Amino acid sequence: MQRLTNTVMAYPWGSTQDLAALRGLPPSEKPEAELWMGAHPNAPSSLDDGRPLDAAIASGPVEFLGTAIAAEFGRLPFLLKLLAAAEPLSLQAHPSKAQAEAGFAHEEALGIPRAAPHRNYKDNNHKPELVCVLTPFWALCGFREPAESAALLRALEVDALAPIVTLLDAGNLREAFLTLLGVTGEARAALVRPAVAAAKARRPTAKTDPYFWLARLGDAYPDDAGAITSLLLNLLELKPNQALYLPAGNLHAYLEGFAVEIMAASDNVLRGGLTPKYVDREELAKVLDIAPYAVVVFEPAVGTDHFAHYRTPARDFALARYEAGGASVREAGDGAESDANEFSDPASRRAETNASVREAGDGAEFDANASAGSGPIHGPAIVVAIGPGTTIASDGTPPMTLAPSEALFIAADAAPVTLQGGTAFVATVGQGELAL
Repeated sequence: MQRLTNTVMAYPWGSTQDLAALRGLPPSEKPEAELWMGAHPNAPSSLDDGRPLDAAIASGPVEFLGTAIAAEFGRLPFLLKLLAAAEPLSLQAHPSKAQAEAGFAHEEALGIPRAAPHRNYKDNNHKPELVCVLTPFWALCGFREPAESAALLRALEVDALAPIVTLLDAGNLREAFLTLLGVTGEARAALVRPAVAAAKARRPTAKTDPYFWLARLGDAYPDDAGAITSLLLNLLELKPNQALYLPAGNLHAYLEGFAVEIMAASDNVLRGGLTPKYVDREELAKVLDIAPYAVVVFEPAVGTDHFAHYRTPARDFALARYEAGGASVREAGDGAESDANEFSDPASRRAETNASVREAGDGAEFDANASAGSGPIHGPAIVVAIGPGTTIASDGTPPMTLAPSEALFIAADAAPVTLQGGTAFVATVGQGELAL
């Protein structure tokens, strides 16, 4: 196991307080939005020996990832982050694996530079995400029932919104959203400005009030129809340790809060507003699931092994929260012993799970609140401390204590490690099934 040196990403929507406070520092002069932990080529973590993690994995994929994961992915398939949002992020969605492969191949054939601002597909991978919150956290996630959105828009008493309300009253959610997305120039300003003014006139003060966010988004992104789109989406307040899984095709935006986020290793983002960046209406329409979305909030309890497991259909990643105790977290090298409760080789477990789980790619059904499992977690793994006193011990090496925000990487050929005390998150490769 080796400590990681990680990069803080300074995006404008970031907080000057959250990441600084976790690290025991005074507020930062500039916004600190994300702390990246992993092997992303844009900001790879560095190991104790100075090597970037992506380069180290490339030089010894079996050593770092294990034979099966190296063969399947060829790289660390997830990116772990601490995310600190003081201002709202853009409305966005991510493609499925099949959509990403097709879109990437098409744009490669067209010769669009991968760094071009109008490029949709930077790579051929999907990008499911899981966010587990550390403070009260606000987000937009998936579409409301059309009747709910119609009522919210109608109450603003803005004549320019009448065509959108009519579409929603008829249950035509897709056309209502795409109409908003397609309004441009002076027509967009004539739609957005009176809607934002009407929201402000209501003097909303509670963050549970959708008009609070319409007013705030209107100020943050003037004349952006995404502010009105917020009334078409589910508004969520997540409490600490709750989590949200974002599959392909889900339109979402993080509004405010501090969280741990894990995602598949991809840069594929299609935006739908609340941004000065490129918005491709036609491609977004292909990717989005424009239908009422039943939000599932994860509330796993800490099990007898001192872990709470956040269960998703993602194969690329798994996330568990550790709270003080002596649970074992170990790397299973090839041929390591396994049982039904461990993060074991996926091939044997996936066959078992397919008998009881409807496999539907990125949209598979799952039970987010199933009881936590027990037993060691197989890797490769990244451990990040959230609370003080997190100590990691391994046979043959001195114990290592992590301060809050510090992280380490455990390679596939490493000896078993034990977490003792503190609070931490453990990220590893998932099984693509219900039970992690």
